[in-house]
Amino acid sequence: MGFSLTATWAIIGACAIIIIELLSTLFFPLIVNVDESTTHNNVHMLDLINTKFNLQNISLQPNGSTTDLHFQLNNTGQSTLDLSQCNLLIDGAIATFSYTQPYLFPQETTTLHATNLTIAQPTHIKMVTGNGAESYTTYPLGGN
Repeated sequence: MGFSLTATWAIIGACAIIIIELLSTLFFPLIVNVDESTTHNNVHMLDLINTKFNLQNISLQPNGSTTDLHFQLNNTGQSTLDLSQCNLLIDGAIATFSYTQPYLFPQETTTLHATNLTIAQPTHIKMVTGNGAESYTTYPLGGN
């Protein structure tokens, strides 16, 4: 009886060790992934908080059957804006725009141009950065 009891406890102990090993290899990566996701989210939120900019000096120029929009983008935040990652929305539609420098550093201003717009008199202009920060204005300024 002594040997069978010892063998039984040895088998139960070995099974417990195997189960613990399997569970730890299953759950440890999940815990690490949650921690990495939380860190990534915190960095993203800090970047979003530090990103601030204004649209200003908006002007429209008729160009035949289309319209050209020119405006200044003033980076008032602490993050550098990558203009290639930005989207310009004019009256809810995405519009292409051109720029002279790919990055807009803090406290700098640059002029952007959206040409060949089919909207004759745009009223709502919105710029969204790659991290989700946005600036919105109406044209004419103070309108609608």
